[in-house]
Amino acid sequence: MFKKIKKLFSGRSRKKEISDAEPESEINKAGSETGKIENTPEPVARDKVRTALVFDTKRRIFITKRKTSRLALWCPDKQQIILVDEVGEQKTFPVTLVFKEDETVIPITGYWTENSEAGVGFYFPARGLFQLKNNIFQQGCESDLLFIFGPDTEQWQPIAGDWDADGIATIGLYDKENAKFLLQNEHKGAELGELEFHFGPRNYSWIPVAGDWNGDGRTTVGLYDAEEGIAMLQNAHEGGEQPDIRFVIADSQSHWQPIVGEWGDGGVDSLAFWDAETEQFHLRYSNENGAIDQVIQMASGEKNVVPISILCLFA
Repeated sequence: MFKKIKKLFSGRSRKKEISDAEPESEINKAGSETGKIENTPEPVARDKVRTALVFDTKRRIFITKRKTSRLALWCPDKQQIILVDEVGEQKTFPVTLVFKEDETVIPITGYWTENSEAGVGFYFPARGLFQLKNNIFQQGCESDLLFIFGPDTEQWQPIAGDWDADGIATIGLYDKENAKFLLQNEHKGAELGELEFHFGPRNYSWIPVAGDWNGDGRTTVGLYDAEEGIAMLQNAHEGGEQPDIRFVIADSQSHWQPIVGEWGDGGVDSLAFWDAETEQFHLRYSNENGAIDQVIQMASGEKNVVPISILCLFA
C-alpha cells in the first residue's frame, strides 16, 4: 500500500464571505450577487477541498480555498490530459489544439490569471508560440492567451512560474547550449525576456525546472541532471554555476522525467519523476539528498505521454 499524499494547497487563495443573515447553502461570491453554490465540471466533494476559516479586522468570517499540485499526463496523440490522484485514480480531459502532424508541442502549466482554475499551456518551438488556457475543465480549442516569445530557434525549452510573487504565473525559456534563462513577468510577445541570466554549466543535458524552493511565494529556476540524479536549485533570479541548493536523488534512473509540485508538508515545491517504463510517479517531499518518498502506480495504457503538474481544485 502506498502512503497517502498529504495534500498541501498552494497558489493564490480565493475568499468568499459569509454573512450572519445568510443560510448555510448561500455564499457571497466576489463580484457577484449572493446565490446558491452551483456545480462545475468534475468538482471535488466539499469535504475534500481544503478550506480555512479566516477572520478580518471586523471579525467577519471568510472561507478560503486553495489550489493543490496534482500529477498529470499530457497525451499529444489523443490531445487529452489525464489527471491523477494520490492513489493512482485517473480522470481524462480533452484539450484540443491545432498543429501540424510532425510539429513539436511542449506542455507547461500555471495559474495564468486571477480567474484560472487549472491552467495549462503549450509551446510550439518551431514558431516560438505560446498558447495558454485558464482551465482544462472548459472544453474547446480556443486559447485564452496567445503570443510569440523568445528568439526564433528551436533550441529553447519552456518553463513557467510566478517569477515576481504576484500570484500569477508567466512563461520563460531555457537555452541549454548557453545555460541561459529568459523570464517574462507579463503575458506578451517579445524577443528578449524581462529577466535574463546564465545559470549552470553550458552545453550539457540539464533539464530546466521551476518552483518555490524556499516557501517565499516566488518561483525560481533550477536544473536537473538525469544521468547523475543531481538537482541544482536557485532561490533568486541570479546566474552563476554554484546553486543555492544542491542534492542527489538516490537510486534515480536516467530515463526519469522531472516535474515540480508541492507534494509534502514543508510549504515548498519539490521534485517528482515520471518513469514511462513502469508507468510510475516517484515523489520527493524535500530538496535534500535522499531516496524517493512516495511511488504512485498508474495504468494509463498510453506510451507517448509527457508528465506535468497542475494546480487545481478538482480531482
